[in-house]
This record gives sequence, C-alpha cells and structure tokens, in this order.
Amino acid sequence: PALWYKVVDGPESRYGGSWINEGELAACLQLLEKALDQGWQPKDIAILTPFRGQLQHLNYALSRGRIPFHSGEGGDDHSQSLATGTVHRFQGGERKMVLFSPVISRGEPVFINSRVNLLNVAISRAKERFCLVGSLEALKRGEFTAILARHLLEKGRSWD
Repeated sequence: PALWYKVVDGPESRYGGSWINEGELAACLQLLEKALDQGWQPKDIAILTPFRGQLQHLNYALSRGRIPFHSGEGGDDHSQSLATGTVHRFQGGERKMVLFSPVISRGEPVFINSRVNLLNVAISRAKERFCLVGSLEALKRGEFTAILARHLLEKGRSWD
C-alpha cells in the first residue's frame, strides 16, 4: 500500500489499565473527515490502535459524531461501515485505507515492538493506503517501529 503519515506530538496518558492519546484521536477524526470529503467510503476505511483505551475513546467519539462503525471486525461482516479495532482483533480484516494510531509519543513503544506481528497486521490490512497518525520520533525509539518510521520518512507522504 501507499505509505502516508500525519505527525501528532500530543502526549499519551493512562486510561485504566490501558493508554490513550487525545491528540492522535482528534487527528484520526480529522483525517477521516478529509478522506470522506475526498470520496472514500466508510466501508473502505479502518482505524486501528494497539490499545483498548484508545479504541474506547475512538468509538465514543464516532458515536457522538453519528458516524456508523463496527468495532472488532475480523472479516467482511458490516462491510458498509467504518471498521475500528485493536490491531490483534483485526486479523483477517482488510480495508482500502487504514489509519493507525500507535498512541505512544513520550514513552517507549515497548508493547508494539514486543509483538512485531501487531505492526505487521496494522500495515498489511491496508490494501491501498496506510496512514500512521502519531509520533515518528517515538517510533524511532523502537527496534521494529524504527524501520517503519524510516520507510515513512523516505517513501511516505505527509497528510496535512
């Protein structure tokens, strides 16, 4: 898929036993609106994150905005709506566009680097466009995410 990124430098914060990043959440919603304005259909888009806290906040924001979505999709059920999910729950699903919110910006991206298959799933679910919405600097601090950051900077395009 084509590689895109939207740099977001807002801090992550604890949410119960998970993490959220309000800046990334706002940027995902903004990019979703842009994509829909550009003619993308909700059925073509997934927003994925490694953290349940971020997913809960995303789903709440989508509900408030009356944007139809299905969370936790693993196949083509609900094929007409936007898909949201944690990366590990989305295995088997595909969409033309994936917005990926890694959440971590200040700390170390330990969780996603300790399970490299999560990063692979996030990228490989995108058939046409993968867009990272987050901190490239944070990604550079991880063994595997550093490779993604380098590819995004060398071959990707900024989506502003």
